[in-house]
Amino acid sequence: MALDWSQCPAVDTIPGKAGSEWVFKRTRMPVATVFENLQAGATIDEITEWFHVNREQIAAVLEFASQSLETPHARSSSVANRISRKRALARAQAAGAPMRNTP
Repeated sequence: MALDWSQCPAVDTIPGKAGSEWVFKRTRMPVATVFENLQAGATIDEITEWFHVNREQIAAVLEFASQSLETPHARSSSVANRISRKRALARAQAAGAPMRNTP
């Protein structure tokens, strides 16, 4: 799923650049570099040192990505699953079934 980075206030594109990748505002550092380095095991402190962006910039991008990926459908499905489990548990308890502790 591609994110709509145009909605993230912490990033921008470099006008006229081929590919027009998303970069941190007032930098030339691609946003993708953060995700690639985190996936490779780097810490946020290491990324800030290596690429000269600050924690606030990285936090803003990570928060935006997190909120963008948490779609309303995913939230409602999660709630529906919890409700279904609770209903099933209540029916089983009413039927006298032995219970185990489940989340």
